[in-house]
Amino acid sequence: ILYKVSEDIGTVLNLDEVLEKIMDSIFEVFPQADRGFVMFEDPATSEMVPKVIRKRNSKPGEQIKVSVSKTIIQTAFKEKKSILSSDAMGDDRFAEGLSIVNFGIRSMMCSPLFVGEEKLGVIHLDTQDQSKRFTPDDLSLLQGIGRQAAISIKNAKLVADIAAEAQKRNSLQRFLSPDIADRVLSGEIELKLGGDAKFGTVFFSDIIGFTRMASILPP
Repeated sequence: ILYKVSEDIGTVLNLDEVLEKIMDSIFEVFPQADRGFVMFEDPATSEMVPKVIRKRNSKPGEQIKVSVSKTIIQTAFKEKKSILSSDAMGDDRFAEGLSIVNFGIRSMMCSPLFVGEEKLGVIHLDTQDQSKRFTPDDLSLLQGIGRQAAISIKNAKLVADIAAEAQKRNSLQRFLSPDIADRVLSGEIELKLGGDAKFGTVFFSDIIGFTRMASILPP
């Protein structure tokens, strides 16, 4: 199963396609899963934002609501391990999660996505079928899929970052020299609306025979 998942997602370099492929694989591997989503952390707010949401047998145009336990996600990140709840409605970790009851979630799995020490996000799965709860073996399999998914997501992000930087560089070089464009992209020079006011002195001088002299001198 892991080999097939690796084949399915390993050659895709577009982030949106990678996420869809991950969900395709997960829903094929776990037929008891009713809902699944991949969430990334927003760097500005530290809030978890869904990037792909899937519901089995969803209707066209149906709005799929996301309900997760912040405690579970924080624990998964802190301990860097996948978390299983075979009885979500009776799990003390969901004590404040009224949405767990509202959605009738019986069992869930949450796997953090890490590449080295870099935190990318989580894969979350849940089911409403009481007779098909997730097992420790399911959790181990999801954890293996999560490791491969994290690498594919990281690669897709790198490709997107390179493409975005190349596009930005091309745009800057239409107006700036390559050297200045590189210094802008590295953060050495900040481009901002209005610029900066500076005081300076400009010295003008006319040199006799400069054209002839310059013709034999280096720039």
